Amino acid sequence: FWGIGLTPLGVAQFLGVNVAQIADQFSDIADHPATGPLHDLLRHLVHTRNTVDGDVVRMNAHFRALLDPPHPHGNMIEATHRALLCDGEPSVARVAAMVGVNTRTLERLCARYFG
Repeated sequence: FWGIGLTPLGVAQFLGVNVAQIADQFSDIADHPATGPLHDLLRHLVHTRNTVDGDVVRMNAHFRALLDPPHPHGNMIEATHRALLCDGEPSVARVAAMVGVNTRTLERLCARYFG
């Protein structure tokens, strides 16, 4: 059994799905149409007996290959994620300022990439 946790940027980069459509669900990732880029990897992990080390190498290679080209909103997603993880409870205005966008842009960004 493998579990892979993705950050908001990871979901955007590897799946390209609107997070609001999949938030608060527990399901087999192989059943979701957005996981097309992962289907070959998932099939390999399910149907091939390999060593843990071999599987890790294959997963790393597969995900690394999906890093190019970088996501067009990657810097904003990453900056938002960092701002949300800072100490305290930052206001929307403070997070927007930290990211360098207006609050409406931040709201749209968060709806799409954070759910």
